[in-house]
Amino acid sequence: MKKLIYCIKYDFKEGILKNWYLYLLEIFIIAIFSVNAILYMDNNAGVLEVSLNVFVGMEEYDPEYGIPFQIPMEYLAFVLLAGIFVCHYPKKEWKLRGSQFICRYENTDTWWYSKVLWNILQSILIYLTAFLVIYISAVIGGNSGFFVRSDAPYKGVLLNNDSTTVFLYCYVLGAATIIALNQIIITLQMMFSPLLGYLPVIVIAVLSAFYFKIFLPGNNIMMLRTALFREDGIVFYKGLIVVFVLWLTFTVMGKVVLKRKDVL
Repeated sequence: MKKLIYCIKYDFKEGILKNWYLYLLEIFIIAIFSVNAILYMDNNAGVLEVSLNVFVGMEEYDPEYGIPFQIPMEYLAFVLLAGIFVCHYPKKEWKLRGSQFICRYENTDTWWYSKVLWNILQSILIYLTAFLVIYISAVIGGNSGFFVRSDAPYKGVLLNNDSTTVFLYCYVLGAATIIALNQIIITLQMMFSPLLGYLPVIVIAVLSAFYFKIFLPGNNIMMLRTALFREDGIVFYKGLIVVFVLWLTFTVMGKVVLKRKDVL
């Protein structure tokens, strides 16, 4: 356990603190999205109301209406940026294994569990950063409250305006989904390369926008696809189960793959 804690501290320093420029980029992007959301609502929007509009996503695409398929910039930019946080560091660390592996990690299990926990912490910090930026934006806009009005100008009809429920969907389900998607990137980059690890998540993000299916996890990040806005929308616990199974599958897969790799 002491060895794992030591490794997590190392990954925090090398894989999170040294990614400070990515957090600056996220702050800039979320700030733009938040301002746009506040201007769109134009009625003294609160923190969770702004959050609903930043993470609103899009309605289910229906080609019969003849409307061009357009993926919302907020959704796509956030998912792809979150993936960039993890698309390089694990593979880079693995390439250094010959000079440091034995003394630092001792075995592949410790190395892998450290990277799994690093991903969880990184993903939580991504959402924490987004929340803080949205909160500050709402405060500057004149409303620091967490009350959610059902009649505010959202891009759909809000069915549940309970503040705790809205927070769970926007941030807890969202963070859990990013953890699972980023775990896919980490595992596949260990099997192939950082680029080939990143590409499947791009595909998942696009397919999720095109198809409303619970097994396409990108739907969890679009609030218009959830039970907050749809009677048949994704329910919180079901979405959480899907991404947990996805995360667990790729976590176990990565452990098996590393067992077969040469440490030196």
